[in-house]
Amino acid sequence: MSKHDHTTNWRVLADRFIWSDTGALSLISEKISDKDIQEYLFTIHGDTISIEEIKKWRLKRTEED
Repeated sequence: MSKHDHTTNWRVLADRFIWSDTGALSLISEKISDKDIQEYLFTIHGDTISIEEIKKWRLKRTEED
């Protein structure tokens, strides 16, 4: 997988989180920082989600497993 594909994939998951799938953030690789996700969500979607909220959503899936 190229670096571009990796970047695209996490952004698609972030988009899914905004549009319909609250579990999508938990699928984003740990290599992508919470700050990167926050900046993307604000820049593209105007969403002001906090770093703490992002951490909560990213951990949710691991707690359920």
